Amino acid sequence: MQIPVLSYFQLNDRWLVMVGVNHVEKSWDIREQTTAFFNERVSMENGVMRTERNFAERYTQPRQRRSEEFTDVITSIEARLSDQFKVNLLINPDFKDSFRIAQWWLTFKTTL
Repeated sequence: MQIPVLSYFQLNDRWLVMVGVNHVEKSWDIREQTTAFFNERVSMENGVMRTERNFAERYTQPRQRRSEEFTDVITSIEARLSDQFKVNLLINPDFKDSFRIAQWWLTFKTTL
């Protein structure tokens, strides 16, 4: 589930700024199963050698439930260079350990 909230601010007829906050909640249920296929397995039990051929065994990992919750921030700056040409820079900063730009998009909009 995501809850994005975006706010746009028209600074003047050439500049537009957008600030957004996106709260994300995720959860998932892990049920891992692996099937092992054997061509031949030889085992010794109580002094008796046993040979098994062409069989499969299924191994199931204990069920795990995981969840994650975080809030993400995005910001955008749009410059209207003319009535027919706009440039938009959208930035997704990351503040986890230190400030860095996690993702960015640069778009050019033209009107013909």
